[in-house]
Amino acid sequence: MNYLHEIEINVIKDIILYPMALGPRLGEEVDSFLTNIIGENEKPLLVQLNIRDTNPIEYLFTKKAFGNTFTKINSDSDIDIIYYVQSDYQKWNLLKGILQSTNPEYSHKGCIEKEFLSENLHIKICNGSKIDFLASLSEYEKKVLDEINSKEEIRTYDIVEVFKSEIEIHEITSTIEKLKQKKFIHSSGDKTSELLISVNKKIKNYV
Repeated sequence: MNYLHEIEINVIKDIILYPMALGPRLGEEVDSFLTNIIGENEKPLLVQLNIRDTNPIEYLFTKKAFGNTFTKINSDSDIDIIYYVQSDYQKWNLLKGILQSTNPEYSHKGCIEKEFLSENLHIKICNGSKIDFLASLSEYEKKVLDEINSKEEIRTYDIVEVFKSEIEIHEITSTIEKLKQKKFIHSSGDKTSELLISVNKKIKNYV
């Protein structure tokens, strides 16, 4: 899926107009805003969602603000999203809020990232200048994703050439499809000359 259409949203400046992202009520305002965008969307859309200005941010807010959207975009192949945070604390609360939204029985006990992966969830979070691709990835998925990210753009047949000596061709193409389904890579063109595009190319330099 080639996400030619993009929208940038600063949660503080564009939605709640308040620097303290606290509580379910403000989270509901964000959810309503994002739900309207998703509902009106008719083309493949990449949402650059900037929550870096939130100070602080807490999981009760993120549960209401992003839980509903997270569920929808993970089941809707026409919408992609990158979350931008400025600290591990923001990342932690984003993940915890989403976990509590997707699993009402969830109770934090250990490493938040491991708990997120144990629920078979996936997400892209930009913390600093790089994207963290959080998902339970197979060894093949990690290798192919790293290769595409290092090249930024590469044809499917070139990926096959890179890995065909160690991975069966059908396994390579299957791996590419799994990465596309997770929206960890984008693509354009037809199957014979498909261009695989690193999501890292889409990173915005928010400060």
